[in-house]
Amino acid sequence: MAGKVEFAQGVAIRPTEIEGWDFSVPPIRWTGDHYGFENLRLPNDWQKASPRLTAKPQDWGNYLENLCQERKFDWNLQIDGETGLVTEIKLRNLRQESRVYLDTGFGHSGVYRGERFDSTQMVNDLHMAVIYQKFLARYLSFISGDKPLYPYIDKCSNQYCSRDLALPPKVVRFPTSYDYGRYQQGFDRKACQISGQFGLRQLPRVCFDENGLLTNIQIDNSKACDYNLDHSSREYYPHNVDNACEAAALHGIAATFINDLIEARKTS
Repeated sequence: MAGKVEFAQGVAIRPTEIEGWDFSVPPIRWTGDHYGFENLRLPNDWQKASPRLTAKPQDWGNYLENLCQERKFDWNLQIDGETGLVTEIKLRNLRQESRVYLDTGFGHSGVYRGERFDSTQMVNDLHMAVIYQKFLARYLSFISGDKPLYPYIDKCSNQYCSRDLALPPKVVRFPTSYDYGRYQQGFDRKACQISGQFGLRQLPRVCFDENGLLTNIQIDNSKACDYNLDHSSREYYPHNVDNACEAAALHGIAATFINDLIEARKTS
């Protein structure tokens, strides 16, 4: 396993052209031929973190090194010398090399995305996708000052879980202006689509409480593989999640609900 941090001096990006975005929970998606990422975006006012980012950029190389140890992935990390922003991450093993980069294009600037146009560098390994998501979620949380925390999938001993996958602060119910029944029927379809992306055969079962909050997601009733909402911490916790596919599906379903809730609050 080998890794390297590279610094681009004055040529990688123009800070004034990099946008910040409102927070949304980032899931992993299977697009049909590779894994993609949603909502891995620089937060609003990311420029305020630039002094902290440029202070110890090598720390992020050390962190990526630790993430890659179990799977023995080689890695490269490119950092912009002026802003301290991570502009590119590459992971490699014997089967493939993949790449995630900071988009600077109009309308998409400030978004981290997987390579879409070069088939040799698409993310085809779910374990690679999990490392990309965890690294960038922790990185974006650092930029935001942990307000908010960006959730990610993680390995917890011999099982998988999601970290910081929580309802928005102070939210106790889905906006009353929504038709709960109609929303929940539509959400059932979304959950089935997400579960199917990761090759899970059973239809997921989702449960809501009287306030319209998603309380349980089960994707395998033979072993009670599910995520449950803890009402005190307001986070979703796993039970019998044995592999990355199950975690990606459960995380994706919960993320979809939380993001729907965030958007509903904006418009209610």
